[in-house]
Amino acid sequence: MSQGADYYQEFLDEAGELLSELEVVLLGLEDVPWDMILLNRAFRKLHNLKGLGAMFGLDHISGFAHEFEDLFQRARGEGLLVSRELVVLALEAKDHLLG
Repeated sequence: MSQGADYYQEFLDEAGELLSELEVVLLGLEDVPWDMILLNRAFRKLHNLKGLGAMFGLDHISGFAHEFEDLFQRARGEGLLVSRELVVLALEAKDHLLG
């Protein structure tokens, strides 16, 4: 395997782990949308994914994760309510990042 392939596989492995953990958090928010611990965990997973994308030079992923992260920043402190629709949208965005 070439160094480039190793590099890309490392990104895929780390991003896959973050997105799997994010899915668990999002499903928890579906049941308890006001849980600040879960909101903070979702934000951190997205923040880490944003940074990971930037570190690997994948600006399109970093930018998408940044927009996604902003929703959870707003839910943490700016009064955005975590509705079922937001959780469904977030799960779809997570799937988009996996694709």
